Amino acid sequence: MQPQDVGWLAGLLDGEGSIVLVRGSSDRKSDGRRSVLPRIVVAVADFEILKKYTTLLSSLGINYGYVKQAHGRRHPIIHVWVAQHNSIVRLLTVVLPFLTLKARAARFVLDYTNWRITNHDNLCYRGGPILRAVQDKEQEFWETYQQVYMGKAVSHSRSLLDAVADKSVPLHWPD
Repeated sequence: MQPQDVGWLAGLLDGEGSIVLVRGSSDRKSDGRRSVLPRIVVAVADFEILKKYTTLLSSLGINYGYVKQAHGRRHPIIHVWVAQHNSIVRLLTVVLPFLTLKARAARFVLDYTNWRITNHDNLCYRGGPILRAVQDKEQEFWETYQQVYMGKAVSHSRSLLDAVADKSVPLHWPD
């Protein structure tokens, strides 16, 4: 992949993308808590941009899906999402050096995704209990993400907050 293509991908993610952690929709944990899942979503209305974006994702071996939302629009918006953990790691590793606005969130989601891949067996119900320490760490990631990137007040571990919070970049843009 050419460097200008990587820069183009990073620009699209910075401008039209979301690099987020979301809560899973089903309660699969023994105590009712929902899984924390990484996602990358880009909203595109222009067919040429959509075509280039999906071509570049495919060239990197990244799996993606999409949802078309018309809502009475002349040109529908297509939401292209990357949800598979290995694809998220691959995409963020490639574009992270070129991201500006979403670099902090990308680093955090990348760290979480790598942690989740490493601890996958302890997070899944495959005939055994989920280790409580792993569940607590997953919850800690979620609370830190909510505090730092969503501006929500939650209980958190000070050490993890300090590890991800870059004090030189404001958490909120002024109105």
